[in-house]
Amino acid sequence: MFRFLAISSLLFIAACARLTGDVQSFSEITEDDKTKTLIVHAFPEELRSSLEYKTYKQKLENHLSGQGFQIVQDEQEADLIAFFNYGINDGIEIKDDSYGYPSVTFGGGYGSGGGGHVSTRYTIPIYTTGASTNRTYDSYTRKIALDIVVKDSLENEAGPTVLYEGRLRSKGRCGVLSEVMDEMLTLLFEKFPDQSGKASIKQEADC
Repeated sequence: MFRFLAISSLLFIAACARLTGDVQSFSEITEDDKTKTLIVHAFPEELRSSLEYKTYKQKLENHLSGQGFQIVQDEQEADLIAFFNYGINDGIEIKDDSYGYPSVTFGGGYGSGGGGHVSTRYTIPIYTTGASTNRTYDSYTRKIALDIVVKDSLENEAGPTVLYEGRLRSKGRCGVLSEVMDEMLTLLFEKFPDQSGKASIKQEADC
């Protein structure tokens, strides 16, 4: 029975899994900047033809629009350019042998039975740790990079005017980037535009 409860608890924890990430962001964005026109570009440019990129681009545009930016698709109309990159590694194998299922026995007793004899009228569960089980799983590192620059400054000899630099790194068992991109973007914009640190969100990913 206790083994069943332990397994049920693990399933409950898995169902309530949270995606966490480390966010680092730097910003010189003003409130006036947030009203300007902005276009999202893949970095490197080769990603632009990818259907995966096009899917993520639309999600990113929704977040940027929510901040007030006027999203455009023609670079000639854009005041700002958001360069967007993402990636996931091949994963590393993690071995964990610390898991064991607690077992329970009923024994001993409490209460006088006369002559120093201890009766068993009352018993209490005695918990012991059962045999450990080895678990092996893959852990993946997922990243997002987002820079916002002033378009007309890209040709400056002194370098472009960068208004925002955002980085997100998240580790977890889900190796399907498309399943966690919504949560990752939400974490990044939770700290937008100039906060850094850890962020966490309930994970809806089916992987």
